[in-house]
Amino acid sequence: MAKGNHPGKIPPKTVEKMYLDWVNGTSLTNLKNKYNVSIKTIVKYRDEDGWVKRKAKIQRVVAKKQDNAIAKRQDRHIKAYRVVQDKCLKEVEMIQMMRPIDAIKGLDLGIRGERDIVGDSIDESVTLTLRIPKGMTFGDRPSQHSGDNE
Repeated sequence: MAKGNHPGKIPPKTVEKMYLDWVNGTSLTNLKNKYNVSIKTIVKYRDEDGWVKRKAKIQRVVAKKQDNAIAKRQDRHIKAYRVVQDKCLKEVEMIQMMRPIDAIKGLDLGIRGERDIVGDSIDESVTLTLRIPKGMTFGDRPSQHSGDNE
């Protein structure tokens, strides 16, 4: 759609096609060859019809839509990791010290995943130390050994 006062040499539909090709990365030289017009004429249309501003506006709209899509995806991923965390926390609460490391690993996975999504990645290895009362094994219940805390 030619907006300026251009001679009637190039039909408006052709000018719009040139614009679309230009927006999609076609060089001025290739436009010149494809539409059989001079680069000077193409530049005149580009400048007078505001191709650069139109392209920038399109890019802003596309970028905003992409940002929104990324934010929605991150929200879904965070919710999924929080579900994992919640299930693992419930498992830790119910555990009878048979295989606590499985629940701890699951909880750690949920926390790391959430941090990765929000950009708070863990760079260092995180170690969880469990203090097991002296004489107690993983199969024992804590209440059976109250008082022994070494």
